[in-house]
Amino acid sequence: RYEPEDKASVQHALHAALNDGVPYEAEYRVRLDDGTVRWIASYGQAERDGTGKPLAIRGVSADISQRKAAELALRQSERRLQLALD
Repeated sequence: RYEPEDKASVQHALHAALNDGVPYEAEYRVRLDDGTVRWIASYGQAERDGTGKPLAIRGVSADISQRKAAELALRQSERRLQLALD
């Protein structure tokens, strides 16, 4: 359900968490069955066995759609202000 533009960055974050041991962190869009697009933030860490082999990624995901909408509104306001000052 990832938006096509976000799939590569999510896969990169998962790959880095599983292979390089870095924490997993990604923000991406998903399309719901009704066509609505929601922004999701996911954070986690790979759990490993005694040999270092990754077993799973545990973490949390949250809907950040309201935050993304507020960020967009702020950027648009800043652009309008800059145009008014120019």
